Amino acid sequence: MKIKVVFLHDIKQKQQMKRKQFVISTIIILLLALFAGCKQSFSPALKKADQVLSADTEKGSKMLDSICQAEPNMSTANQRYCQLLKLKASDKAYRPITNQKLVIDSLVSYFEHAGEDNLLAEAYFYAGRVYYEIGDKPEALKFYQKANEKVAKDNYALQGDIYCQMANVYRYTDLNKEALAALRLAYQADSLSGNIRNMLYDIRDMGEVYLGQNNILKAQKNFSLGVEKAKKIKTPYFFYFSIMVLQWLTIEKMRQLKHCLT
Repeated sequence: MKIKVVFLHDIKQKQQMKRKQFVISTIIILLLALFAGCKQSFSPALKKADQVLSADTEKGSKMLDSICQAEPNMSTANQRYCQLLKLKASDKAYRPITNQKLVIDSLVSYFEHAGEDNLLAEAYFYAGRVYYEIGDKPEALKFYQKANEKVAKDNYALQGDIYCQMANVYRYTDLNKEALAALRLAYQADSLSGNIRNMLYDIRDMGEVYLGQNNILKAQKNFSLGVEKAKKIKTPYFFYFSIMVLQWLTIEKMRQLKHCLT
């Protein structure tokens, strides 16, 4: 009789253990489903427009307008993506973005919970752009740093943009050492992404920082490098800009030499 009671007790304990395991497993499955549901689904057409926009502003903007206007009942995720891409298009086309503070604040808040780090990095980056344009340089730098933390390791195009804009903030506040470090990283990222045009601008900006430090030799070296690269890809604006700067540097160098001899 005693053995039978112990046996029944063991069975009851095993049943309770199974129930607990079932409950725990169910909770885990529900949590996984919940976290999966937090990651928003974005339209492949919008992702394609995003890619085109990065390479060709005019063509990408037309694609974007066509998609966003054709789907008035699109999901919240895609509406937000449209807003972010429209801001991106405006900035790339050099249209004013100083009136976009409320929009970008809302987009940052949304993408911080959308489960998509690449888009969050872009939202942070364009928040930095908006805050820079409205004159809040410290806040802009904070957003660029956040963007740098979230950007994918292989997203060299965005990395280049982030470092370039960080350099602009440093230059504005006369932090030339930090500006040069950021521009070198921008040049490296732009080189990896194959964006020769941005590489030229990185070279130009480094030259301008050296000019600000009155380091004529290093500035001359940078602009000479820019001229050689500009010749290879036939970029008239940068080529003539660099020639003009080199002429000025030559005159400045001669002036300094004359001053030393007198």
